[in-house]
Amino acid sequence: MENAIVKLMLARVKSVATVGLEAVEVMVEVDVAEKGFPAFDIVGLADKAVSESRARVRKAIENTGMEFPDKRITVNLAPANLPKEGSNYDLPIAVGILLASGAIEGRDGLSPTEAYYYGELGLDGSVKHCRGVLLVGMLARAKKVCEVYVPIEAASEAAVIPGVTVYPVRNLEDLIRHLRGDKFIEPMKTLEILPMIEDAVPLIDMAEITGQEVAKRAAEISAAGGHNLLLVGPPGAGKTMLAKAFPSILPPLLPEESLEVTRIYSVAGMLPAGTALMRTRPFRSPHHTTSMVGLIGGGSNPMPGEISLSHLGFFFMNYQNLVGRFWKYCASRWKTRPSLSRERWGRCRIRPRFYFWPRLTHVRADISTIHSKNVYVGRGSLVNIERESVGRYWIGLICMCG
Repeated sequence: MENAIVKLMLARVKSVATVGLEAVEVMVEVDVAEKGFPAFDIVGLADKAVSESRARVRKAIENTGMEFPDKRITVNLAPANLPKEGSNYDLPIAVGILLASGAIEGRDGLSPTEAYYYGELGLDGSVKHCRGVLLVGMLARAKKVCEVYVPIEAASEAAVIPGVTVYPVRNLEDLIRHLRGDKFIEPMKTLEILPMIEDAVPLIDMAEITGQEVAKRAAEISAAGGHNLLLVGPPGAGKTMLAKAFPSILPPLLPEESLEVTRIYSVAGMLPAGTALMRTRPFRSPHHTTSMVGLIGGGSNPMPGEISLSHLGFFFMNYQNLVGRFWKYCASRWKTRPSLSRERWGRCRIRPRFYFWPRLTHVRADISTIHSKNVYVGRGSLVNIERESVGRYWIGLICMCG
C-alpha cells in the first residue's frame, strides 16, 4: 500500500517582538495542510492576547471578502523560547495565512516575506494602533529590512527613521491589494526630527508666572547646575505650577535624546495616535498611591515605570507619601542587587537621568524642623537657599547638591 502524500504549504512572514526597550525579530511560520481535521493552532510561547488572535484573524479575513482556509493551520512564532505578548502579531499571521493558502502571491520587486508586518486587526479588517512601532523602524534599519507595514495611526513613529520605507496600513483589504499589485499604498515620507523639536511649545512658560522671584531663582539654579530641589509650602502656594513650568527653561531635546525618550514612551504605549515623537522633555507627577513597581518598572516582560518615563526630563512627587518609602525600597534593593536596572529591564542598558523635585505640603508657620540638618533625601546634601514669607506661611526652597 502506497504511503499517502500530504501536500504542505508553508509561508514565512517577519514581525517584531519588544523585550524591554529593545526589539527582536520574530519569524511567523504558517503551515496550511491539505489533510487533517480543520484546526487553528498557535505555538511559540504565546500569551493569551496572541492566542486570542485566532478569532480576530479569522473574522478579519472573512469580513474583508476573502475565504478563510478550512484546513489544518499551524502558526509558529520563532524563536520559540522567547515569550510573545500583545496583539501586534495579528497582521503577520493574517498575511502568512493568505500567502500559504495561495490568496496572495509575490509581486514584482521585493517579496512580501522580506518586510516587517506589525499591527492588531479588528473584526472588520481594520488595522489598529499598537505600541512599540518606533522600535520596529529601528530594528528594520539595523537588519537592513527595506519595507515596514504598520498601522496608519502609528506610522509616523517609524517614519522618523531614515532608510526605511514605511507603509501606513488602514485595513487588511488595502494591504491585500497592495501585495497583489492592484492598488499600491502610498509610503510615508521620512520625517525630520529637528524641525519638529524646534516647533515644540511648552505646557506652561516660566515667563507667565508672576511673583515668586525666589522660587524662580531657585529653579534657574536647579536647571543650570543639574541640581534637585525640595519645595516646601502650603497648598496653593504654587509648587505644582512652578514644577510644570520648569521644563520651559531647560534646553531643548537633541534629536538623539528625543528618539531615546520616544522609545520609552512607545514601548509603554503612551504616545498618542498620530504622534511621531516626544518633542519636549517629559514631566511626570505620579499619584501618591503609586506602587514601587509603578515607580521603578518591572514585570515578566519589563515595562517602564514613572522613573523611566522621566528620563531626560522632570520627576515631581509628593514627599510625605512617596519619597521616604521609595528611597528605602531602592536602597534595600540596590544593596542586595546592584544591577537592579538590568535585572528588571533585561536587555535595557539605559539608566534614567532626570531632575528630581519632591514637594512637601506644610501648613504651619513653624517649619524649623524642615530646615534641620537631619533632613536628607537620597544621597544629596540639603542646602537652604532662601525662604519667602507669604502671609503667615513660609515657603522653604531647599536645593539638594550632590
